[in-house]
Amino acid sequence: MQMSKYAEGYVSEQTLRTLLLEIKGLRNDLNELRTGIESAKIKLDPNYIYTNKDVRLILGVDERLIKKYRDNGFLTYHRQNDKYWYRGVDILDFLKRSRYQAFA
Repeated sequence: MQMSKYAEGYVSEQTLRTLLLEIKGLRNDLNELRTGIESAKIKLDPNYIYTNKDVRLILGVDERLIKKYRDNGFLTYHRQNDKYWYRGVDILDFLKRSRYQAFA
């Protein structure tokens, strides 16, 4: 087993490989987070069709809450097989109906 000098001791090649794989994994996770942040900046276009994931990011809620909104008839949707689609105009309508004026 080859050893590489690292700081005050030695690290095996296998340990270095493992660390590199971990770093690559972290880099991938960071890229996914960046993509999520960019997706969270979605501008709500009334003419666009949004996915469940888009709506979760737009509203900042969990998927279970979106399902509750659908099941209770609060959020209009279209369904094809196991996929749900939401028109931007329907999301805006939902937000308008869910809005309460400040009373203070």
